[in-house]
Amino acid sequence: LCPQVELYYHNTPLTQGIDYDVEYQNNTLPGNAAILIYVTGEWTGTIRRSFKIMLSVPSITSLKSNKNGQIGIKWSKCQYVSGYQIKYYTGTTIKTLTVNGQQTSKTITGVSRNTKYLVSVRSFLSTNGKKFFSSWSNPKSLTTRNMYWKITQYAGVTGNQSMAYS
Repeated sequence: LCPQVELYYHNTPLTQGIDYDVEYQNNTLPGNAAILIYVTGEWTGTIRRSFKIMLSVPSITSLKSNKNGQIGIKWSKCQYVSGYQIKYYTGTTIKTLTVNGQQTSKTITGVSRNTKYLVSVRSFLSTNGKKFFSSWSNPKSLTTRNMYWKITQYAGVTGNQSMAYS
């Protein structure tokens, strides 16, 4: 939000507050911001430089398939965000979920069993009717569980039945 300034005059470092003053513009929200440097002393003038303010990119800390064929995901918390988006996809289908607030975990339902998914997360900030997004995290892969039970029924020698589950 406030990049540090080092200013030199003919390879001699200048001192902020004595040789120059710094002013930041539009440096409170993600997007383009500017820094103005007002130089005093031997050489006077103004130097303007722009910089970008980016949202932090969350990282996936846990990705699991539970017994119901759902995907459980946890990610790192980012500061100054309104929420997160989760993108999960197979080779052909991409779906996105939005998680508003500071929640850092979600259970994804409605996924296919025994299917490989790639999952990514990004943060966003909503302000003045606009949404600013971070980059997507590095995708992590997961194959959902196939939780169908196989039931086999055997006839006993005495006519009683017994069951086996696998």
